[in-house]
This record gives sequence, structure tokens and C-alpha cells, in this order.
Amino acid sequence: MKKTKILSLLLCLSLFCALIVPGTRAYADNEPDSGMKISKTATANADGSYTITLEAFATGSKVITEQKTDIPTDIVLVIDQSGSMNDPIGGYTYTAYRTGGYNSRNYHNDEYYPLRHNGGSENLWHKLNNNEYIAVSVEQKMVYTAISGWSNRKYYDNQNSLYCLVSGEYKSVAVRREEHVFSADEYWYTMDGQQILYTTGDSSIPNFGQYAPLYQSVKKYTYSYTLNGVTTVIEESLGDGSSPDTQFYRRDYSSSAGGTRLNALKNAATTFANAVAAKAAGADGDISTPADNVNHRIAVVGFASGQYYNGTNYNYGNTEVFVGSNQYKYGSAAQGQYGNAFQDMNTSTGVGNVSASVGALSAEGGTLTNLGLEMGNGIFGANPIAEGEKRNRVVIVFSDGVPGWKGYDSNTANSAITQAGTAKNTYGATVYSIGIFPGADATSAGNQNGNETEKANWFMQRVSSNTQYPQSPSYYLSAADAGTLNSIFQQISDQIETGGTTSTLTSDAVVKDIISPQFTLPAGTTAANITVETYACTGKNANDDYTWSNNNSTMGATASISGDQVNVTGFNFSENYVGTVTEGDSVTYRGHKLVISFKVQPKAGFLGGNEVYTNTSAGIYENGSAENPLLTFDRPTVNVPIKDVTVTAKDKNVYLKGEVTADQLKDGSEISVGDVKLDLSKAADTDKPYGLDPWQAEYVDITVAVKDKDGNVISDKLDNLTEDTTYTIKVTVTPKTTGSTGSAGTPATEKSGENTPAANINVFKPELTFKDSTAYYGETVPANNDYSSNYVANSEKWKNGGKYSTDDGVQMIGTKPTLDITYTPDEAKLDNGKYTKQDLPVKATVNIGTDDVTSYTTFLHETCTVDGCKWNNEITSGNPAFLIHIKTCTLRITKQGGADDESYVFDVYKDGVKYSEVTVWGNSTETLVELPIGTYTISENAGWSWRYSANNGGSAALTAQNPTGSITCVNTKNNNQWLNGFSEVVRNIFGTNH
Repeated sequence: MKKTKILSLLLCLSLFCALIVPGTRAYADNEPDSGMKISKTATANADGSYTITLEAFATGSKVITEQKTDIPTDIVLVIDQSGSMNDPIGGYTYTAYRTGGYNSRNYHNDEYYPLRHNGGSENLWHKLNNNEYIAVSVEQKMVYTAISGWSNRKYYDNQNSLYCLVSGEYKSVAVRREEHVFSADEYWYTMDGQQILYTTGDSSIPNFGQYAPLYQSVKKYTYSYTLNGVTTVIEESLGDGSSPDTQFYRRDYSSSAGGTRLNALKNAATTFANAVAAKAAGADGDISTPADNVNHRIAVVGFASGQYYNGTNYNYGNTEVFVGSNQYKYGSAAQGQYGNAFQDMNTSTGVGNVSASVGALSAEGGTLTNLGLEMGNGIFGANPIAEGEKRNRVVIVFSDGVPGWKGYDSNTANSAITQAGTAKNTYGATVYSIGIFPGADATSAGNQNGNETEKANWFMQRVSSNTQYPQSPSYYLSAADAGTLNSIFQQISDQIETGGTTSTLTSDAVVKDIISPQFTLPAGTTAANITVETYACTGKNANDDYTWSNNNSTMGATASISGDQVNVTGFNFSENYVGTVTEGDSVTYRGHKLVISFKVQPKAGFLGGNEVYTNTSAGIYENGSAENPLLTFDRPTVNVPIKDVTVTAKDKNVYLKGEVTADQLKDGSEISVGDVKLDLSKAADTDKPYGLDPWQAEYVDITVAVKDKDGNVISDKLDNLTEDTTYTIKVTVTPKTTGSTGSAGTPATEKSGENTPAANINVFKPELTFKDSTAYYGETVPANNDYSSNYVANSEKWKNGGKYSTDDGVQMIGTKPTLDITYTPDEAKLDNGKYTKQDLPVKATVNIGTDDVTSYTTFLHETCTVDGCKWNNEITSGNPAFLIHIKTCTLRITKQGGADDESYVFDVYKDGVKYSEVTVWGNSTETLVELPIGTYTISENAGWSWRYSANNGGSAALTAQNPTGSITCVNTKNNNQWLNGFSEVVRNIFGTNH
């Protein structure tokens, strides 16, 4: 609707001429302004609240008149024809509150009060004469009624509600009664513990003297509703147990009620088209008399399916342009009808065609909203507005679900948002979106990354002229039932202009102040807390400013509250215009101004900042049903302090040589600005940064710095960690502006918080356990020094300085690294890759990748059970990590067939190579010990035992599995003479390799 502000003379010329008499002249101010003076201020209070003051008065003989002009409007209905339109729309049922018979209304005030809409369960409804149900608010306050003519007994029976008025304060009066059988009962009246009267007799009427009269307190319940910004009192009722005369109702929702969504839409769209047709008929309401007709036009577009989905050709079913009942499918057929789509609503043919189009709507297919909007833009493009012509454009997008074939499809959604942007920006259209899907909520910004319902609300906000966030009035509208859907279409049709009427700012005018999202009225604020005053103009001062005197009267102005909106109506600006009256040489002043004041306070959750707007808008409206203000107040700003920032960071656990990013360090931290918690994981969220609604942080910038132990900012990560360290998180909340003297209150300053003490980064290091083993002298060491069997299986543990272990279930960052263990035996204890008789120390080296982490590794050692092991340290440095205990072999050599008193010498061969010699005395056995593994043979020394021939007895294979063997030599005597007599043999072993 386009509205033009014009100036009209309150004293018209004819009236001016009629007032001309000798010696008298009357003048009205003729100041070069709008004819109204308005101002709005905000002042800071010590308790953190702010007082908002609005002033308004008409000046001179000029007042604002709103004149509505007839501007034709083109409307494109973009209607969902998906299959789900056959689902029920749901609806509300209203049931009278009764607990007795058919006409009984014995719900009491104290039962209705918890059901109220201003703080109760919001299920108290009143039925208007047009059968519309409207929400009921209930105000409760104590009233005191003076008592006269009561007896002592009646005072006693009502003692819990008795008061006396002392210095303007109501004070409770207690009554004590003492019964007597043969004399009159006694009564004592006390206040604040002091007796104010003693009297006797149940039926006696007491005289309270200076304390008279007493008062009885009764709760007063005021039932009211607010419609179009005006509050109407339904009824007042006294007493908890009393019942109001008005019948009230409860409301219940039924998902199966209300018929199909399609039928509800058809009915609402038909009503809407009829309303547009009535406006198009002009002031006389008759289409057949075209002189005052207005060329409003409507086009109907349906959307459902695209071409292909899951391999099936749907051929754009139910996606079409309507001309009457004819349907032209998306593509060339629809494009050919773009120029014919608009139907003139000031002709019976056009009205009939739109009715036929609505009747032809059906339900089948997907929800490709983008195709519907694309066709709507095509219709605008084919019907350009002629140069110099004034014409409004409106698009109404109706949908019962998320955009896409089945479920939310971001490509379809983004394409539809782009098409809606074209309608707004290229064709200048106002875009309304109407949602009737479950969970449709026009007050929600939605969430692009949320569930299906949140995505749908996000989509509908962005398609509409809201563009992003909810606003008032809203261009995204949601309906839960057919009645609400009708109301929505009615609301939109009301914004199409009807000409031929003018109005002035009379007592019907409404001053509205819509509080911004950052502020709210203090808890418990009622209309009684809105200060409404009027001031009489008494003249002008030296600065030529008007001077004023309080009237101590509202002059009919009354206040009401609707949510976070304050409304005042009833003040007649026109009649009370402020100006001068000149009579002869005498100049007097006349008129009154309206002053409204109330308190607001920062809403819980607001972070603060400077130059914060206290209201979304404030203006003066012609009446309660006007959609647009005639005058708009300035928006004062205030400075709101930023509260202290507190930071608690969590200890983090990482593996040796691991890394931790700045984001991982932020994870789990607890950040509060006052009582408001910030979620650092959502810092980059476009819809809810830091987990906050946009209004909460609109006036501040939030910065987060993660710092290492030296105070350096960690821009990316800490890596290659080998030792425990610490970190801090610093969160700074900075006002976006420095604050100006024009804003109420002390400018907010930057607040920072940093966790103290610093949080720990615990580096977990490996702990490994090894054990000793045995090997045989002469045995070859394992291939590639593979001593992995000396590692105790499953003994790997990760610990942090003995404080924590991963076995305790601590939460770790990153993946446990793979340890590469290599073994290095002491080469000095080996002989050509074979074990000697000495125990062999083996060093273990631990790597993570190419990094040697041996020095960071704890080496444990199992208790060794090998006899004589001198290993007594359970914790080692890994050099050595364990020992190879060496075992040796034993060989028994037996001589048979010789002389008992003679010695015999044998050469001992190992693997065919002479290894040692042994002397056996007589027919006995000698044992050779500490032998390496190998295959042993013997050969009797013929030069020593020349008198015998020997059978040397074969070989003995000594292995780790068979470390003990024996060889027997059997001799045959050939000669009984010694060559050179007897020589004593020393029993010993002579080795060449021993």
C-alpha cells in the first residue's frame, strides 16, 4: 500500500471566514513541518534498566491526514500441488469450560487464572460475536473494600482478610475469640501485635474508633483481550472462589481435523480472490460501473513435479500456468501463456477465470517450488509496467513441505531462493510465503543444517521478503489450521489499497512502540506500569520552546501491552493541537501533548554493546487496524555494559609426537559472558554464531585466541609434542562502536577472559615390558636380530608421568601411533654372529615413523627366573632392554676295552674340526662341559694307546633341543708292552677353540 502524507488545515477557509468579527482574530501556527512534533528518548537508570519516553503533539492548525490512493496490484499465486496436499490440514476445537450441568459455569477465578495467556498455560479463549476465538489475558490484584455493620462473629469468621489503613498502608488485623458458656464471648483485635480493641458479644457491632473502618481484601480478576493493538476488558470478577459471568473456552488441536490441505487452500484462495475483486470494484462496490474500478490482477501458478526423478519421466506433472480452468504445462506451453496469465479482477470474466483456476487445483507429485517461482517471474516479464504507471507487485508462495522431490533438497531450495530474489529485486515484488507443514513457525529463523522442519522454516524465511530473519510485520506466515490460513489470506488482502477515504489523527490513533529483540519489559510489567501523561501548553520560553504543565490526567489515553509491544490509544491529537490564539493584541496558547514512558531492560542473553537500538520501530498509526505508521519516531540508542568473560579450558591428552589443533583445544571449553554461554565449536555458524541467536551478539565482536605456554597465538596447531605443556584460551568481547554521547548510559568497554590456571596438554608416552630369554653357546643369533619374542605381548601402555593411563579410559586426541622396535645385540659378546659363553645384552630402539623415541619410552623388565641372573632393576633405559642367558652343551666320552690302570688320550672334533683333547683313565667316562652346539666325534690317539685298536663310536649331535650327548670308544688290545714304561696322565681338557 502506498500512503501519502499531506497537510490539511484544521481550520478550513470557510470556518476561518465565519470567525471574522471586529477586534478579534484567531490564527493557527503554520510551521514548515509535518504538522506533528514527535520525539523519543532513552535514559539509563541505576538498576541497569532504561526509561523510554515518547512525546507527541499536533502543531498549529496542521495535522497529518493519511490519504489512501488506488494503486493497482499484480498478484501471482504460486501454489503447491504436491501429493501431500491431500493430507489433513488439522484444526482446533473449542470446548466450554464446565464442571457441572449443561449451562453451569462454575469454573472459579483461581481456576481460570493459571490458564491465562499472560503467563499461564495459554488455553483461555473468548468467543467474539463473529464466532472468532481470541486469547484472554487475566490481571490479578488485591482490592480493599471498607466494611460497615459487621458483627464480631463475622469479623472473626473473615479474619484472614481483614486490614486497617494506617498512614496510607494496609495492615493486617488479627482477631482472637474466647468462648464462654454463661457469659458473652470475648474478642481481641490486634495489629502488628498490639491490641486495638477489646469487645464482647457475638452479635455486637464493634467500634474501632481511630482505626475505623476496617477493610476486607479481595482478589480482583480482570479478563481482557487485545485486538489490533487495542485492549478490551471483558469482565471483572472479585474473589478466588467466584465465577465470572462470561463463558470461556479451552482449545485443543487435532491433526485429522479441518479437511484436506488442498480444500483449505481452495477455500482460502477463493475468499482472497473475492476480497481482491471487492477492492477492484471501487468505492461503489459495483464492477459494472467502471469509473472507480481499480485494475487489480491475479495470476495462478501451480508447482509439483519436474521432468525426471529416479529414472521415471514425470513430464512436469502439475507444474503449470492456469488460465481459467485450462492448464499449461511448464516449458513452452506455459511460456506461451505468460502474457495471458493475469486476470483482471475488475471484470466478471477475470473473476470467473481465477475462480475456475482455483477450482482446478489438484494434488499429485513432488515439491519443486523453484519451478513455480520461475513461472511467476516469467509472467512478470511478459507483463511489463508501462513507463509512468504505478503498479504494485505481490507474490504469494504457498507450500506444505520442504522443497524437493522427496525430503529437503538444497539445490531445489537454493534455486527457489534465487528465483524469489529475482522477483524482489528485478520486478520489485513483495514476496509472501505461507507454510502449513507440521512445525511451520514464522517466528523461527530456521536452520539450514538442522532437521527437516528447521530447514523448511529457514527456506520459507529466505523466499519471503523477510529475506533472512523473522520480522514484524512478517512476510513469512504459518498456519496450523484452515481458520488461520483464511486469516493469513485476509491479512494479505487487507494490504491492497482501497481509495476514497481520509482520516485524521483522532482518538482512534495508536502510538505503537515495538521493543527490539535486545530488550524486554521488566518481569511482571502490566499496562498499569506504562506511564501515560498529558501536558497543557502554557506558553513559550526565551528559546521559543513550548512550556508545559502536567494535567494529572490521561485525557482518555490508555495503554496496553501485547508481547514486547506497547500501545497507547485514546488521545485526540487533532482536537488538542498546540498553537497560539490571537485575540486583539492578546496572544494565548492552547493544546496538549501526550507523554508515554516505560522501562525496558536488556533481555537475558544479550551480550551488550554501544549505540544499541531500544526498539525495532515506533510510530503513530491512524487506528488499531492500520498496517503502516503515518509518522515514525527516531530510534534512540543506549549503551549496554558487557559483562565479565569467564573461560574454563579442558585438559587435553595427546600421544607422543602427536599434534593438537587450535580447534581441538577449544573443544569442550566453557565460555560465559555473564550468564550467557558461548559455544566455540559454532563460531563460524552463519545462522547461530557461537550458538547464539543473531540478536544476542549483534552489537559486539567476539575474538578467540588460543595461546601456547609462552603466550604465542596458536594459529594452526601444536605438533611433534614430546613433553607436557600448557595452553590458554583468551576470549575478547569488543563493542562494535566506541559509544557516543548521544547514547544513554556509560559506554560499554571491551571485556576479556582467559583461563587461569592454564590448561594442561598431557603427552602420553609408551611403556614397554621385556623379558630375558636363553640361547645356547654357538647358536646363531636370530635373522635380522629379530628379538621380538623378548617383548612381553600386549604389554604396551601409554602413560603420562604415572598420573594417567589410556587404560583408565581418558579421552585421547589423535590415533595411537605404531611403535617400530629394533634390537641391537652387544657385538663384543658375539663371535661371527654366534653366541659365546657370555650372557648377551640386547639394546631396544623405539621409533615412531623416522623419529627415535627411545629416550621418551619407559622400559620395564620382567623378573628373571634364570638361575644366577644378576638382573635386579625392573626399569631400564632400553640399553640393554633384556639379556640372552647362554646355556652350554655337555658331552660324555666313555672308554671300554682298555686297561684300568692306563690312560687313553682322545682328540675331540666339532663339526669335523679338532676342538679339544680329553684323557680317559682306564675304562671310565669323562664329561666335557661348556660346549657349544655342534656335531662331535672323537678319535683315540694311537701314539698314546699304541697297544690297542679303537672303535671310536660314531658321533653325538648337541643341539638346543638335545644339549647332552655321549660317545663310547671300544678298544681291542694288540700288545701288552709299553714302549717307554708307565706315565701318569693328567685328567684335563685341552682345547684349541675353548
